[in-house]
Amino acid sequence: ELVTAARHSIVQEIPIANTSIQEWTIRPHLKPTNADAGSGQDCVFKIQSEVRVPPRSTVTCALTFTPRRKCDATAELVMTNIAHQQSSSISATGADKMIYVLHGIGEDPLPEDTITIDCVARQEIRKKINVPSINRDGSAISYKVICDVVSCSGEPKHSVDIKFTSGTSSSQNVSAQAQKEKDDKFLLGKDYNNSDTGNTSQLPQPIVSPRTPSGMNEYELVVFSTHSGREEGTLMFVTEDEQVIWYPIVVNCKAPNIEDVINVKTSVRNPVAIDIALFNPSIQDRALFGVRIQGNSLSGSEYFTLEPNSANIYSLVYAPVISTPRVLRPDKQKKSNEKDGKVRSKDKQREKEKIKENDEDLYGENASICFSSSTIGEFWYELHLTCDPIEPDELTEMNCELGMVAVQVVNIENPLNTELRLDCLSN
Repeated sequence: ELVTAARHSIVQEIPIANTSIQEWTIRPHLKPTNADAGSGQDCVFKIQSEVRVPPRSTVTCALTFTPRRKCDATAELVMTNIAHQQSSSISATGADKMIYVLHGIGEDPLPEDTITIDCVARQEIRKKINVPSINRDGSAISYKVICDVVSCSGEPKHSVDIKFTSGTSSSQNVSAQAQKEKDDKFLLGKDYNNSDTGNTSQLPQPIVSPRTPSGMNEYELVVFSTHSGREEGTLMFVTEDEQVIWYPIVVNCKAPNIEDVINVKTSVRNPVAIDIALFNPSIQDRALFGVRIQGNSLSGSEYFTLEPNSANIYSLVYAPVISTPRVLRPDKQKKSNEKDGKVRSKDKQREKEKIKENDEDLYGENASICFSSSTIGEFWYELHLTCDPIEPDELTEMNCELGMVAVQVVNIENPLNTELRLDCLSN
């Protein structure tokens, strides 16, 4: 049994031991026994047309199995001693023929090189892919193209037109290939061993040899992803007789640039609403957005819908319960660093104090919100959130006689949609 991937070859060497004193001439003959085995030049099994075995020696005859597609092929191999049919034999029983039953399994073809594509959401890129011709003579071939990656598209059909190198015509290439095959048919097998006896029923392990593409042509793959993330799939080129070339596809899509930076400022337990305007440019399709919020003390709906060719406001609530530390804005920080390099060391502290005096240059923490739609794509907004502390509330004066108890109720408001657990400390 011979097993290999489609369009790959596996070679099984069959030893023939001649224990007589006369030279043998062995003529192999293949008889396909099912449709998958093919016939004539299309037969998946190949063997030398003639093998000469010197007296008292052993040579090998190479049987090659090369399936062009996934298959389960069977055939019969008859090896006849035509030179001495009357006086000698090639088997232990004295017969002049040896018969082998062949079984070849062609598995799914192996993938070509993995194609990795890096892109940015909502930005189209084009990737050119070298597609080989799988015809044995390297001639032109047409493929049907199938791709299961959502963000990839291209022409549904692709033709590979092979151009021969300068100085060599197509007929010369075909003639050279035919001559090579003709020469191979009459090559003698190499010595298997030098002993006088041999066991032809025990065959050595098969040798697998990879195929070599005979021609290339470029196919243009268009990649346009509406969302950031990673996609994996396959790109297949299928011939009319169901031969397949396929490539693993990996698309790494980065998030698009932010649409806007929104600065928000409030104080502890003083919630504010952030209104973000969105527009659906599609004339026919409704846009359903999934909303991803990253940041503390932010809340909003997980979904947002826009009718075709319409705009609306999404409301995001910022309700902090603790103040945020103050840091210099990124753009101001860069300018400050450049300025610090020019100012003398004794003036650095003075420059930093001047920057801190301008409250607009400071903010609390970073946050973001992303609107993701399968129809119009992904939109990011960066939030700079600032929460100032508030002055402590002064309770009314409490008077109580010695040994008695006075009670005062303190109202605490929770601006969040979730339960708060508070620790009470008193000094």
